[in-house]
Formats: sequence, C-alpha cells, structure tokens
Amino acid sequence: MSESKYKFKPSNLKEWKSMIEGIIIDPETGETKEAYTERMKKSKAERKDVETRKIEWTPLSSLTLRQVGGWDSASQVSHEHFLLTRAVWEFHMVKGLKKTDFMEKTKLLESADDIAQRHLSHRQDWKKYRQDIKENKRCRPAPGKGQNLGAFTTARYWQLAIPAQLSETRAPSPISSRLRSSSFGAHTTARFPSADTSSAGHTPPSAHGSEPSYKRQRAENDTSSINEDMDMDLPGQYYATSVEGSESSWRSSLPLNRIVSKCTQLSISRYPGRSPDEELVNMALCDFLIALTLDCKEVLLDWESTRHSFEVHLGKARLMAKSDGRLCSRDRNAVYAIIEVKPFDLNEGIGKTLRQMTLEMVAWISHRVSKGDTDPAFRYYMISEHHADIFLTMAEFDDRYIAYLQGDREDISIENLTAKDLLKLHCYGPMDIFSNSQVTTLGLYQPRHLTTSPILWKAKITRQQNIVLDVVFCVGFIIIAKAIVRAIEITGRASRTKSVSQYGVSLNPQSLPIKKSGTQTAAIWM
Repeated sequence: MSESKYKFKPSNLKEWKSMIEGIIIDPETGETKEAYTERMKKSKAERKDVETRKIEWTPLSSLTLRQVGGWDSASQVSHEHFLLTRAVWEFHMVKGLKKTDFMEKTKLLESADDIAQRHLSHRQDWKKYRQDIKENKRCRPAPGKGQNLGAFTTARYWQLAIPAQLSETRAPSPISSRLRSSSFGAHTTARFPSADTSSAGHTPPSAHGSEPSYKRQRAENDTSSINEDMDMDLPGQYYATSVEGSESSWRSSLPLNRIVSKCTQLSISRYPGRSPDEELVNMALCDFLIALTLDCKEVLLDWESTRHSFEVHLGKARLMAKSDGRLCSRDRNAVYAIIEVKPFDLNEGIGKTLRQMTLEMVAWISHRVSKGDTDPAFRYYMISEHHADIFLTMAEFDDRYIAYLQGDREDISIENLTAKDLLKLHCYGPMDIFSNSQVTTLGLYQPRHLTTSPILWKAKITRQQNIVLDVVFCVGFIIIAKAIVRAIEITGRASRTKSVSQYGVSLNPQSLPIKKSGTQTAAIWM
C-alpha cells in the first residue's frame, strides 16, 4: 500500500507518550506554564486578578481528560486538551489497498454486494453522471447549458461549483484588501491566497468576545489556525477575474455570465486548494450521498446536511462539538455517521483540522456512552470532504477507552498504558471527486440491534475492483458504487427538494418503503 502524504502526530502510542511528557499545565484552565509566564510578562493589568488564585502546576501526563477544565469548542481545542483525548491518527491510502484488508479493518460485510451492484447498474442517471465527468471533467457548463443528470444533477452542480465559483457581490474585507495589494497582480485570471497569508496571525475581535485573555492569546499565537467555518472574509472576495484593458480586476462590474466566459479552461482546471465557501463543499457531499441512495428501497436511513451538536460533561471537562451533517434515522433520534467539510485541502492546517475532527468523534462516543449505549458492534464513522478530496474516518477502541472516558482508569500511570488504552482513528483517502483513477470505500455499521449486519457499499473503477464496504464512497471518472443496507424500524421520510435554475431540474425525493422485521438493519450509499 502506498505511503500516505498526510503526516500527523501522534500516530501511535510511542509518539503520544513522547508528546505528552514534559508539558506542565494548570488543571483548572488547561493553560500551559509557558503560556502563563509569557502572558504575565505582557499583561500587567491581569496580574493581580490571576495571582489571587493559587495555581497547582501539574504534569499533563499525570492528568486525565476528566481532571482538566478550560475546554474550548472542537474547532478551537488546544493541543494540550487534544492530547488528553488519547487519540492517534493512522492514514491509509486507498490506492493499493486490498479489499480483504479494508473489510477486515472496518468490520464490513460483503453480503449486500449483489444488491448494491444491481441497484446502480440499473440507474440511467448514474451512467449519465459518470459520462458527464468523463467528458467535461471540472468544466462548469455555460448558463442554461447544463446536462439533466437525474438525481445527480444537483450533486454534479455543487461539485463543479467548488473549484470554479466566482463572486462579484461581496465587498472586500480588510484581509482581502491586504491580500489584494500584496498578492494579486493585474493580469491574474483567478488567484487565491496561500494558507499562511490567509490565516497567520489574524484573529478578528469578534471571534473571541469576552473569552479569558489566556484563551485569546492562545488563539492569536496559533499560526497554523484557520477559521473552520470560513465566516471570516473567506468566501467570494478571494476570487479575481481578468478583464482586458483594465488595470485592476478585483471588483468587476461585468455580469456573471460574462465573467465566466472570460475564465479560460486552464484557469478553472487549475483550481486552488480552497473553495470560496464551505457551504459549497457541504452541498456537494450531501447531495452526492443522497443521490446514490435516493431510490434504493433497502435504504432506510437519511443523509442530512443538518448540523448535529454534541455537548458532554465528563468531570471538569465540557466537550462541545458540532458536525456539518449526519446519517440519521427518520425520526432523527439516532445518528449513524457524521459529516465534516472544509473549504480547503486537508494538508492546509492539518493539525487544527484533525484536532477538531478528533473532538467531534470523542464527543459523539462520550454522548452515547453517557446514555448507556456501549454496544461493541456499533461503529463510529465520519465522512469528510476537504475541498475536493473525500475521506472516511473510522474510530477503533475497546472497553479500556470507554473506562477512561468514564473515569474508571484514572489510577493507571502513563508508563503502564498500552495501545488498547488509546482511541485509534483510521482515515481512508483521499478520493478526488474529479479523478478517474482514485476510489475510496467507506462503511457504516447499523449499530444498535445487530452485530453482524452493517451497511455495505462498494466502489469500482473500470477494470479495478478494490474495495467492498458497508458504505462505499465513489468519486471519479468511471466509478461504479455499490451499496447495501438493512435497517431499523422508522416511520415517515422527510422529503428533500433542491432546485438549480442553471440545470433546470427540481430534485424531489420520494418516500421509500419501510420493511418491518424482527431483525433490523440499515444501509447507505456514497
């Protein structure tokens, strides 16, 4: 299997132990001694207030998650708090990954493969979708010239909007003005800021509000941080268009259709690693997942772009996380997978991104554990899209990690910890949604009632059948996705309607039949 290009530590127990050793923090706030000392040098006004409380500096290695306070939301969690989750990341390149290896790691079944194959092989819209990718690649059609791809029309529309979106409506912000003067030339067709330019050292006052100063200082010093939700000036204003005869091309008064016509094929195909808006990525991913399972009668779960919040209190720790979407039961009471999207590549701010994804998984696990749901057959999956790359992340842990979250193993010293005490996050990918040579497979277990009946998906590229899964995430030029599902008792189905004027198609999912039986299973498509 090919070596992953994504490097992140810790990836194993040894690295985790070496990273947590030597860190001294204040258990009440989670602030490190070094950060506190530096803050005291700069903040004379605060000194009297802070010195009224005696700080008991403690090695981070001797503390547990439940013994430390000062937790920020998942998108702003500190490195020290992240280490307390005892999570390690292991990346797996899909290319070269054998089907048997993937099935063994993800505990997925192959029993539904024939059903999944039959489902997509009979769908003409799936064939049209793959043909459109083959013929048009990343090129957006001219207004009114889009193809009718059936259920995949809106999915393809939003996928194409990720690299090619242009904006002429939003006024330049202070950040964009600075970038424009320093980074953008007069003859640029489409230029974009680098990660360092757009994120380093800038934190708007409104981003912190009335937070304690040590948290504000921590955020300001985090040069690798990137505004996760892209609320801070990142959408359209980063996109410039070149107009002949004009010295500046930042704010064009041309109509959108003329702007699009002036963008060369070359400039669009060389899309940057950042989309103008996170919502574009979210719509592209969710619509694609919905389209794959829209008329599969065996699928009794729903993909939704609705954000799902988790808030859990574990001792002094207060874990807060919010996903960008979910796979849920039709009564919306049970979550079987969560969605996370970013408008930039994973390697851009990988540390902060993976810390956030870790907290989301830990909060989800803790939420279920707090309700007494500790079924070992349940699998925790996250499907994430980072700009145009899709990943499947699966959590692997056993009873020792559950005991750690519940506070039952706080007397175990760090020297006696083993790999089974950690949360291992397996990340499979990337899958480029515009590539004809990559395929990724994702799986989702139907957790609650069954231990042997997961949701199975399979994706293939022509002449290449690599991976079968409970949920296969297919994206690429010539991909055949397969899915299977056995599911839970549920009633009702929310209809989802999307309309795209450029394609002239309205997508109105119809309710799928529900089969009730003693054993319940569920399946999903990607």
